[in-house]
Amino acid sequence: MNSERNLETKAPRSYRLGALFAIYLVVCQCVSLPLAFSIQALLFLGWIPFLNDVLGKVRWHPPSLLSGLVCVTLTAAIIHFTGRALYAASREDGSPRSWKLRWTLAVLAGPFLMFASGLLFYGILHAFLHLPLQPGEP
Repeated sequence: MNSERNLETKAPRSYRLGALFAIYLVVCQCVSLPLAFSIQALLFLGWIPFLNDVLGKVRWHPPSLLSGLVCVTLTAAIIHFTGRALYAASREDGSPRSWKLRWTLAVLAGPFLMFASGLLFYGILHAFLHLPLQPGEP
């Protein structure tokens, strides 16, 4: 009986959350909540016109891009080689497993995600606190 349970595959959590969100959108439409759906559409699709406006004004600075690429590459190499050395030293059973590149990329993604979430938090804080206090601005 336990072997039968192990053979069953469950949908990944992201698929289940996506399905629940899709059901939520359908329920909003069926219950005639056009305002709720329009707010959701603006939240999820409103960045497309913004990108259309902003990307035309962006000017790339090649030396800065090259410097950033070199720094990220060197950081990834340091993380990878340090992870390999520490992982090899920590194995006592002598198994042939080694540090995976996927682990390096996961460790490297952490600071990028923290930086992006900090920017997001600042943007939300700015929108909720600063913008309503400015008279005459939309």
